[in-house]
Amino acid sequence: MSVHYARVWGGKALGGSVAISGSKNTCLPIIAATLLTEETCILRNVPQLTDIFCMIEVVRRLGVAVERLDAHTWSFEAKAVAAYADRTFVERFRASVCLLGALLGRNRRASMPVPGGCKLGSRPIDIHLRAFRALGAEATQTSDGIDLHAERLTGATFSVAGPRGSTVTGTLNAILAAVLAEGRSVLVGAAREPEVVSFCAFLQKMGAKIEGAGTDRLAIEGVSALRGADFTIPSDRMEAGTFLILGLLCCDALRIINAPREVLCGIPEILPQIADYCRWEGEDLVVRRGEFPPIEVSAAPYPHFPTDLQPQMTVLASQIAGTSHVRDTIFPDRFTHIDAFRRLGMDIKKTADDTIAVAGKTALCGAEIAATDLRAGAAMYLAGLIARGETTIFQKEYVERGYENFEEKLLALGAAIEYTPLQMQQETSNAGNTPIIFRTDSAHNIFQKTSE
Repeated sequence: MSVHYARVWGGKALGGSVAISGSKNTCLPIIAATLLTEETCILRNVPQLTDIFCMIEVVRRLGVAVERLDAHTWSFEAKAVAAYADRTFVERFRASVCLLGALLGRNRRASMPVPGGCKLGSRPIDIHLRAFRALGAEATQTSDGIDLHAERLTGATFSVAGPRGSTVTGTLNAILAAVLAEGRSVLVGAAREPEVVSFCAFLQKMGAKIEGAGTDRLAIEGVSALRGADFTIPSDRMEAGTFLILGLLCCDALRIINAPREVLCGIPEILPQIADYCRWEGEDLVVRRGEFPPIEVSAAPYPHFPTDLQPQMTVLASQIAGTSHVRDTIFPDRFTHIDAFRRLGMDIKKTADDTIAVAGKTALCGAEIAATDLRAGAAMYLAGLIARGETTIFQKEYVERGYENFEEKLLALGAAIEYTPLQMQQETSNAGNTPIIFRTDSAHNIFQKTSE
């Protein structure tokens, strides 16, 4: 088991203010999009996360000149870009799949290993490949990776919807390949998530011609070249949602600073009384603990309740009187965390392939558990904060992939947490002889590229 762990002591009074960082799910594909222009792109409010630093190192190895201007601001200049992304970092996170569309759009060819990421069940990329083929590319996938090649990319009308609804990364990849294609492309069944809207806004600042962002039908008129852009990454609605659920669980008053308005999307249909326990004060959302009847959660594509808040909502359901049901229509197998929750004392039964029943008002007791994915790991912190005694969460590196300074933010709210100190990890540069040290400083949760 990983020695990367946190100890959480529950039952402490929590409250105060927490500032939301930049959106991981918006920033990652935008970094990929900087490959589409030779001009400089400036990204602001970039969150300090392991997934972000992995993506930055991937594009650096592809030939992009990357400079860190301050803690949350980076510049990217892609004068020349290789067509092959090596496996060192690609296999660590799912969003690396967006490099396929960016490299195909820029070079008319792309090659990379199969992307990694959290194990949430089946995550095929057949819709991505179908989109690339519709635009005129030859696309093959083997156990070793994915190869794309096109003499030219030509606009087309095609679907990016799958059997479980729209695919966010499939939509993003199709956009990346289509913005520099010849002619008009129409994406049917496109994802409507706010992250897609922000991504399109960045490309529009670069000169892309995109219509229909935020709807299920996107129209793209290809252009011959894109320019650089200066863009601020919006706040992360999944981080805001995690703290919203924490506030409903155990805070007398929690101010979520700079909360995105979309954080509430899908929640009122699950918790009709949510308005009694939270209010907007300008750009801040103020939340307090609440009492709710049993809930019926069904995670589905936007504008419905997000799958990335499903484990956290399960923790809330365990503290609601009666039996609640949690269903995930996007990732029906996204319940690997329930064994850990049961170790804490939750009464959870699997009632169908995509549904669990959660008995409420159960007293939780600390235990040793291990994070199974990014959002489940965050949910384990929430559970530990309301459990009696000490909870030890192993494999907390999952959480560091998507939450900036998570322990520090919880400590500032009054939580009692102890976590592992400085970690060192050495990688090898694309030159093969220059060591790259990524230093994880737990006091600030920052990865820094340094010389040995």
